[in-house]
Amino acid sequence: MAASGRSHANVRPSPSLFFLPESDATVNGVLYVKANRPYECWAYHGFYPNKKSYMNIGSNCASRGIVLQELLRVVNMYQQHRACYRNNYITVYSGNILSGEGSKFERMSCDHGYEYVYDYGSIMHYGEYTFSKNNQKTIDCRGHSCGQLTGLSIYDSWEIMVLYAGWYMLNDSLLIP
Repeated sequence: MAASGRSHANVRPSPSLFFLPESDATVNGVLYVKANRPYECWAYHGFYPNKKSYMNIGSNCASRGIVLQELLRVVNMYQQHRACYRNNYITVYSGNILSGEGSKFERMSCDHGYEYVYDYGSIMHYGEYTFSKNNQKTIDCRGHSCGQLTGLSIYDSWEIMVLYAGWYMLNDSLLIP
């Protein structure tokens, strides 16, 4: 099932997600936001209560959407265009991807098990020209709009609920336990 979900909501802090200054970087289970690499946007994937988690927000992260993508990476969401079943929905042109950025387009294995639809409208989906080295498409979304940075799609919100609130999907419907 493919979706081109509309932007839904912004991530709201949960009782278990805290933001502290880096000077307090001695505590495990806390996300530390840095800006010491001024031109880089990145985050360690996954949040673990027994480790420190880091995210860098440099000047190239000027978009709220890019910052939101990095936060979602920390809470264990993956880029939609990397889904194992993506070839049914998009085409990736690896020859057009900037050197050193190819891993951001690699297909993932199908064993993580929480994706239910292919969401062209996900904030975690790159646009068709993202990381292009030659102004040619890196991704063909086959006539669908993709690569928005305005907010979560409805399916992004559902994925967070599945990952963290114990909700689950049945026959394309979100069920609350």
